[in-house]
Amino acid sequence: MYNNSPVLAEAAHTLLRNVVQDLRELGWSDPMSIVEPGEDLLDFWTSPSTLLSQTCGYPLVTQLFDRVSVLARPQFDIDGCEDHGYCSVVVVRAEAPVASLLDLQGLRLAVNSPDSHSGMNALRHQLAPVAASRPIDGRFFSEVLLTGSHVNSLIWVQNEQADVCAVDMVTWHNVNKHRPETVQGLRVLNRTDPAPSLPWICNRALNATQQAQLLAAVLALPQREPAACALLCLTGFKPSTLADYRVITAMENEAVALGYPVLR
Repeated sequence: MYNNSPVLAEAAHTLLRNVVQDLRELGWSDPMSIVEPGEDLLDFWTSPSTLLSQTCGYPLVTQLFDRVSVLARPQFDIDGCEDHGYCSVVVVRAEAPVASLLDLQGLRLAVNSPDSHSGMNALRHQLAPVAASRPIDGRFFSEVLLTGSHVNSLIWVQNEQADVCAVDMVTWHNVNKHRPETVQGLRVLNRTDPAPSLPWICNRALNATQQAQLLAAVLALPQREPAACALLCLTGFKPSTLADYRVITAMENEAVALGYPVLR
């Protein structure tokens, strides 16, 4: 989920190759290869051929909860990613006359995906307390524009195609470090509340022994591939379950209770 540059993509592939190697040494003989998902991520995540992947917490609790197994969640050595979690940053142009969330009213919002926690759900939760100030037609923003990725959202704000976006802290760190031109002229307005970091998921058909072996291979990655983990700012993993992600559902429910069920 964080292949924001070629060097980061190669580091992630290094980790996955190590997992495959560990499983081979344990006697796993089925064909295993590293593939990039197509446009339909839901289909990829739930495919009977997908062994291990990473998803966003929001589709996990809304669409995948009974179709995949949660394996672990990562810990990043990044500000805002404490306790195997993360938050989002709300980003505007540096010169924008915006000092608070209320000042976003009537502006154009860029969203990476309607089922993104970091780009949609976390921001909806953050905005819900000020939703009473929105116009009578029920809209807080003048437009909500779908961009397809966090990097695209940043570029749209940068190029004045949109005025604000919410981007997860790991992506924000990565683009600042590896693609600084993408964030030039932008600033952080505030941060959203934290949530568990993006889960590594596995095929639900695995038996208990197979899942334990896969988990052990993932947990060993920082020791087995320290250089790749360092590039990704990845310091470890924590075994996790679906229950750990209830906070994401709670954030959605709080926004609904405050009368802001749709980010608009």
